[in-house]
Amino acid sequence: MNGIIVLDKPQGFTSFDAVAKLRVILHTKKIGHGGTLDPMATGVLPIFVGNATRAVDLVPDSPKCYTATARLGILTDTGDITGTVTRCSDYIPSLDELTAACAKFIGKIEQIPPMYSAIKVGGRKLYDIARSGKTVERQPRSIEIHSLYINDYNIENKEFSFTVSCSKGTYVRTLSEDIASACSSLATLTSLRRTESGGFTLSDCMSFNEIEKAVNDSNYSTDSNNLCNPEHYNSVENPNCFQQNEQLFNNTDDERREKSRVTVVDNTVDKLKTVENSIFRNVDSVFLPYPAITLTEVAARRYLSGAAFEREILSNIDPYLYPVSDDKKIWHPFNSLQYAEYNILRVYYQTTFLGLAEIKNDTLVKLKQFYSDCI
Repeated sequence: MNGIIVLDKPQGFTSFDAVAKLRVILHTKKIGHGGTLDPMATGVLPIFVGNATRAVDLVPDSPKCYTATARLGILTDTGDITGTVTRCSDYIPSLDELTAACAKFIGKIEQIPPMYSAIKVGGRKLYDIARSGKTVERQPRSIEIHSLYINDYNIENKEFSFTVSCSKGTYVRTLSEDIASACSSLATLTSLRRTESGGFTLSDCMSFNEIEKAVNDSNYSTDSNNLCNPEHYNSVENPNCFQQNEQLFNNTDDERREKSRVTVVDNTVDKLKTVENSIFRNVDSVFLPYPAITLTEVAARRYLSGAAFEREILSNIDPYLYPVSDDKKIWHPFNSLQYAEYNILRVYYQTTFLGLAEIKNDTLVKLKQFYSDCI
């Protein structure tokens, strides 16, 4: 049982609670989650099952999106409506003031994490310290707000709703407080829903009931070992990709070395779809920001054994990566800006995602392996 389930986490569950419930539903212990959600929050929570749990720490940073509602004029110890009110304010800012305040937070900013968070200070989690009635100094953390805007403003209820796209590590509870503070007021969250995380959206989500029904339905599979097919990317719909067609032979070491080449796969495709008749997403679907390569059988065996691909082998494909434009067949070199952000590749053999590889000094080395029984 391997793959990713995108859960629509209900209110009242911690992320750990959600994992525990799915262990019972799926009858497996090897489960982890890809991003903590507060008990009050709902929405997208990627759940990693089986071999997919190896991917949790390697998922590339991608924007997280939320819709939230905050009540003006009060401040709580937890930053949301579940906490105890600690301060009140009679001043309620206007919609124009709130809109102007939101603009101040766009871009890279520093944010002080709330006391009710899992961050550790002096070896203790902040929420444990907060529950003992104490407050400690917290260092600001760098975050980025990609977009932030007001959706609705209800003067009678003293509430405003907003949508935010932000980087990992952003506390929306703190953001709502800071928006109100910029207007000389106070605020606390009354609702929070994550609409996107790890490239998944609400349209990808399943509820606990849907997952349980799917598991009990014989028409559903509880595995996604038949992962994405790189041949899809080499179709006429992707004319910019280059694929080497070479016959394999497995004679001398020199011949094996010569044939240990990679095939370049275009990475301009849309997000992978769910494997047909499966409740799981492909584990490689969280790695789509990384370019993809598919290996010959000899090269795949070499990858699985942990052997590196040295410069002279990689140089065989240097001219054949992504074109600068469709009309001019000018190609980026292997260590071009295409890889500047991550220097990591998705690795496939035939239709199976093997794992990730990392580029170090023009050498391709195995970073994390997920599947090996395809050869």
